[in-house]
Amino acid sequence: HSFPTRRSSDLGKFPWKKLGHYIAGQYLGAFLGAALVFFNYKDALDNFTGPGDYQVDGPNATAGIFVTFPREGISNFNGAVDQVRLAAIPSLPPPNCLQVIGTALLMMAISAINLPANSKVSSSTGPLLVALSVVAIGICFGFNAGYAINPCRDLGPRLFLLVAGWGGQAFSSHNHWWWIPVVCCHLGGFFGAVLHWAVVECCWESKDQCVMEKEKEVEVGNEASKSQLSDPSLELCPAP
Repeated sequence: HSFPTRRSSDLGKFPWKKLGHYIAGQYLGAFLGAALVFFNYKDALDNFTGPGDYQVDGPNATAGIFVTFPREGISNFNGAVDQVRLAAIPSLPPPNCLQVIGTALLMMAISAINLPANSKVSSSTGPLLVALSVVAIGICFGFNAGYAINPCRDLGPRLFLLVAGWGGQAFSSHNHWWWIPVVCCHLGGFFGAVLHWAVVECCWESKDQCVMEKEKEVEVGNEASKSQLSDPSLELCPAP
């Protein structure tokens, strides 16, 4: 997933010089994952599609197995503009707000689960909790247009469709929907990470810093007391 990597870079927790090849590897992994699914189910796809090229639209469309598309009646451009607006004004929900909201929720969940100060979350259960968060987001917000919530997961397979028999229609279909999961997911991931940092991490870090300073003061005081007790010049004179 590209967002934990991007989030860490945005918040200074991951070197920017490593960001490029990490994200490139994630896009490549999504491309190869789509290829694996395709070759595993190629006979079934051929049987369902019938003679001719694989289809993106129509009753025998199969592109939706690999990538997301909006349902009928969902506006691409207006939905994307409203998605960006929604990140700042949650009280005004647009008809198609998943790509920002879903990704923001996912990033907030990952940030909370991986927060070191959150001692209630065991490191061994972290992956399970992230997976359950993805399932919950899909159930609640996946009706309008699926739930990409990760540009790698959508653009990587879409590039595979381009070369595997679906052609350029994988990008041109639904009024060029392809760019919305890419751009809006990046926006949602950024907003979710920043919101969690501003509301939770920032306050927690300030609290932890105060605790560390107090502990340091206590430690310095204890060391001073020990040095005084061990100073020979402060020993009492023996009784005559």
